[in-house]
Amino acid sequence: ATSEATCSNCGAGKYSGATGATSDATCSDCDAGKYSGATGATSEATCSECIAGKHSGISGAISAFICSECDAGKYSGAAAAACSDCIAGKYSGAAAFACSDCGAGKYSEATGATSEATCQDCGAGKYSGATAATCTNCAAGKYSSSIGKTIATACTPCPTRTFS
Repeated sequence: ATSEATCSNCGAGKYSGATGATSDATCSDCDAGKYSGATGATSEATCSECIAGKHSGISGAISAFICSECDAGKYSGAAAAACSDCIAGKYSGAAAFACSDCGAGKYSEATGATSEATCQDCGAGKYSGATAATCTNCAAGKYSSSIGKTIATACTPCPTRTFS
């Protein structure tokens, strides 16, 4: 080569800190969940993250357009290669960075729930706090005739001369 002008930059979606490189094999892809439109990048810091609620499983991406919204029932943090299912007791809409809790007195056994409608009231004789996958039975010797109870103290002791 007769001048620096004959040296080639790493392409968009790639970076390299190497000097004296002889091929583009020294160029590294931005990780999945990241992208870069810059050419000639010298460090991974040039790669931008997909925002929370979006993901990309493609390494070497060159644009934020490659970042796709998480489907309802899933969530992601920033720089995610994939979205994760909401756990039982939680739900989300599309493009969520976190899942919402089923409220106290409700439960949901479903993973990947897509709306609050999947959260059901705890039945009589049971209660739950927020984010419950199941409801807890009132303790022995106590009862509750109402649905949707939120704490153990909502269970009433059985009257004198009775038990449960």
